Amino acid sequence: MKQRKTFLSLQTTLTIMSTFNELRKKTNAMAQEISSFTDVKKSLVINVIHYAKQLPRPGNPDYIDELIFTAQMDTRFGITSKFHIQLIFEAVRDKTSKHVRIEDFVKMVCIFYSKNLSVKVDFVFSVYDYGGDGEIQMHEMHMLLKTTIVSVGDEEPEEQLKELIDIVIGLMDTHQDGKISLEEFRDYVRNDILYIEMLGPVLPLDHVMERFMDILKHRTPHAVRDYFCNERSICLHEPFQKSLLNDLYPIPLEMP
Repeated sequence: MKQRKTFLSLQTTLTIMSTFNELRKKTNAMAQEISSFTDVKKSLVINVIHYAKQLPRPGNPDYIDELIFTAQMDTRFGITSKFHIQLIFEAVRDKTSKHVRIEDFVKMVCIFYSKNLSVKVDFVFSVYDYGGDGEIQMHEMHMLLKTTIVSVGDEEPEEQLKELIDIVIGLMDTHQDGKISLEEFRDYVRNDILYIEMLGPVLPLDHVMERFMDILKHRTPHAVRDYFCNERSICLHEPFQKSLLNDLYPIPLEMP
């Protein structure tokens, strides 16, 4: 009987270690792909992954729901406009599950931090192009710019909005077809990076991202998990659910 218990214990340990190795391989592969895409250091991407893994609902570890996504955009990344948060969520969410996959959330955070202008420009365009047809249409510009209008003097907001749209079209619409393509958006923003968010704020401020990433830079993956283990419950006032990984591995096991 004792020999059988020892065998079962060994078998359980091997199963746990096999599971852990698979998780490590998956994490490394995800980190490498996102690092290559965003030019963010792989070790930092790994820490972003460990932060992101603290956000899902218990029982649904691969997806981040809209509630915690919205809370994180506000509290961690300083994007407070519900309209723009909704646009970002729609741009990155998985269209089949209506939630955001862990890897897409991590990629988004790394794009926020990336110094690679091209990936940032393409991301912003994808948010503005909420219709998903590859072009920012007139009605999309109308909705995007409507939130930025503050009535001045006697001029009606709709008149101000029309003037603003005319200005944007005049600046960016080099094809003169009444809409903005990705190519046109890229060309204009590359000439002046200050215009990257001219249709609305959808990126965190640089100092906000630096402050957030500083939390991750100087910690091991295990320390990141510990630091953010209550992130969801703090943001949403939900009961804290201890991570299964921390149950299995109470001692630090670092991801390379």
